Amino acid sequence: MNTRDPNRADSTTSSPFLFSTPAGYAIDGVTVRSTVRLPIPELNLNDVPPDVVIGIDYADDALPLNADPTIQVSGGSLIFNWAPMGTCTVSNGTHIDILSSPNTAQETWTDVILNDAMAVLLNQRGALVLHASAVAVDGQAVIFAAESGFGKSTTAAALSRRGHPVLSDDKAALVVDPASQRVMIYPNAPRLKLLPESYRAVGGDEAGAQPVYDGSQKFAFAEAESANTSEPLPVAAIYILRYGETNTVEPLSAGEIIVQLSAHAYITHLCDSYNTPLSVVQPYMQRDFAFLARSLPHLNVRRLIRRRGLDQLPELAQFIEADVRAMPLKP
Repeated sequence: MNTRDPNRADSTTSSPFLFSTPAGYAIDGVTVRSTVRLPIPELNLNDVPPDVVIGIDYADDALPLNADPTIQVSGGSLIFNWAPMGTCTVSNGTHIDILSSPNTAQETWTDVILNDAMAVLLNQRGALVLHASAVAVDGQAVIFAAESGFGKSTTAAALSRRGHPVLSDDKAALVVDPASQRVMIYPNAPRLKLLPESYRAVGGDEAGAQPVYDGSQKFAFAEAESANTSEPLPVAAIYILRYGETNTVEPLSAGEIIVQLSAHAYITHLCDSYNTPLSVVQPYMQRDFAFLARSLPHLNVRRLIRRRGLDQLPELAQFIEADVRAMPLKP
């Protein structure tokens, strides 16, 4: 299929979401050069080669219709096929290449890049990427993992309202500090995405509410406290969210930690979303297991059983604060 450069002078696909000259960014601890405009602060790379390059090409005509979104793995690449919207190829932990239908809105691709594509790329680079949200409490990261609908982003928003900076939303990439062997997380681009009822419950400004992208049912929670740092933070705790009659915490055994974090790995979430067998992404799962095997002694994973109801959020936030502050500090 023929493609064209969207920044060419005679191109009909020029967009405020594209750069004529690539821009630099820092995302999840890696430097990025991208021709797609991302909704995060730019970084002057000073001619230093980036860790990651993001590029986009446009098809001359609409891509053929694909019945369902699919994932394919070929060598060091994972390909998302969203035809007729386009395809996104993530390769070797260094490249994200998009082939877009001419009619696909660019803000759609920015969300794909910051979440699904970056999650795959970080896995390729050896990180354990969880389907989770995270905040900072007293200089340490607190992570909330759960299936969709259990309130990961809403819990993070409730803590943000109490002054705790948001580190990530939907995607939390864990790395190991080589000196201390502690598990760390780099702050990424925290755009908390909340359903309208959750947005109202945490005091979002409904008059100025903006959807995450055109057609999205979720609002971007602009009131979230930002971390304002690109430095990694040590992970104090990972909470697996569940509902119950009262707010309580249960520690998990080593075996339960492996089962739960594997279930909440971002690659598992992607397979669920794209109706893809886990066998297709076996190399990615193997990297996750290897990370867990190395890091298990340094992981503090707990089951957080919480009361239902958005009116319970203030009490839940205070409960989490108290639990984190009662944990012994690690060097």
